[in-house]
Amino acid sequence: MKKVLLSFAVALTALVSSAQIPNGSIAPNFTGTDLDGNTHTLYDYLDQGYHVLLDLSATWCGPCWNYHNSGELELLWDEHGPDGDQTLMILMIEADGTTNTECLYGANGCNSSTQGDWVAGTPYPIIDDASIGDLYELAYFPTTVIICPSRVVVDAQSIQPSAATVESFMGDCEVATFTNDPAILGTSVAGGTCDNADVTLTITIQNFGTANLTSATIQVTGGVGNITENWSGNLSTYETDEIVIDVPMNGAGTLNITVTSSDQDPSNSSMSVTAGVATSTSNVRVAYTTDEWPEEFSWIIMDENGNMVAEGGPYATGTGPQDPAIGFDDVWLDETGCYTFVAMDAFGDGLHGAQWGGTDGSIQVYGLTVGGLPQGPWFNYDGSYDYEEAAGFGEVTQVVSVTNNEFVSVLSAYPNPTNDITNINFSVAQAGVVSIEVVNVLGEVIMVDNQGTLNVGTYNQQVDMSALSAGVYMLNIRANGNIATIRVNLNK
Repeated sequence: MKKVLLSFAVALTALVSSAQIPNGSIAPNFTGTDLDGNTHTLYDYLDQGYHVLLDLSATWCGPCWNYHNSGELELLWDEHGPDGDQTLMILMIEADGTTNTECLYGANGCNSSTQGDWVAGTPYPIIDDASIGDLYELAYFPTTVIICPSRVVVDAQSIQPSAATVESFMGDCEVATFTNDPAILGTSVAGGTCDNADVTLTITIQNFGTANLTSATIQVTGGVGNITENWSGNLSTYETDEIVIDVPMNGAGTLNITVTSSDQDPSNSSMSVTAGVATSTSNVRVAYTTDEWPEEFSWIIMDENGNMVAEGGPYATGTGPQDPAIGFDDVWLDETGCYTFVAMDAFGDGLHGAQWGGTDGSIQVYGLTVGGLPQGPWFNYDGSYDYEEAAGFGEVTQVVSVTNNEFVSVLSAYPNPTNDITNINFSVAQAGVVSIEVVNVLGEVIMVDNQGTLNVGTYNQQVDMSALSAGVYMLNIRANGNIATIRVNLNK
């Protein structure tokens, strides 16, 4: 199970599959009672201008015990706590519901396992409440969550951060400085099928001003016609509200959301999101760059009756034991109609490897024209959030065959894999203008070598890829508007 990178010097204790609360999200409020009977409400501290650090631990967790005794949290408490400059509140949360409170005091009376006495010498409050861990989608012990006064989670991914690291994150927190500052904090899209491409757009608006926000005007463009939404309410500083708008769509498109009413800081008042259903040919490409755990990633494509018609993964690692897998799979679907692409992650954290000290992956699913140009996308994922399953839709309107021309064909590419130069051997069945393209996994043409007019025959041409990054590429041979393709792996 996740998650320990082999290069880590620290051990983690993973829980069952779950998704860690992402950075940039609004921290859910809670009220907890500490071991001394005092109550602590998160938003009360934030409204007083405190940053809040949650130390989510379990009494049996060795890494939690080591961090607890490292002295880093005591340094922060002394410098920034209620007896310091009053900018940071620290709350330790015992978040394992299977252990009793006695385990915090040591082995005597503990119903499970404990590393020792967690209470003696600890200056900050300790709360024994597993529901807070559930609220923050706890995925492993120890987890540290740093929350800005604006209620935004600035970091939930760092592993046992030092005092200096915590202070750095505190410095990243934005604060309200303008009187009138309505901000768009996030968006989500629901709906959008082949039968009905219309979507429901949810916009999270936040008052980032120092005065109460009582009204705002939101404009949405990119759908069928422009939509203006007049919001009214009464939000104090950092409070949020959700605006739900039904947006008619004509296929796939990018919705642009903008605050158009009075706003002293427009930098945080706009956002874009992809919505609707893309149309494409039956040649569909699934391009992926995984995180360091490619064996957890797989995908399927289902037809409109729920039948699986294509699948891929799990994938092997790259050259090292925990290298990302990079590549793409081409699928030729048999019929027109509506299809659903589903990405799956066995651990439930998607390709969001950065939260474990690795790198975020990505997935792009799009159709290809007969000429090899991308259509769509059906699905576009940037690795910035967790998922167990995530879906996108595409409508196939044209069926194309695997071999779509008789005018040009690729015979071989060697060496393949290559470190720099590969020799591509191809044949031309009809004289015409020929070019060689190098295409990355996103469908972007990054190199073009025009061969001019070639007569009927077989040719060999060197392609210098030494300036490109390691990865998987497609070499396209274009002749008379037709295309033939071969896959080349570039190692560095």
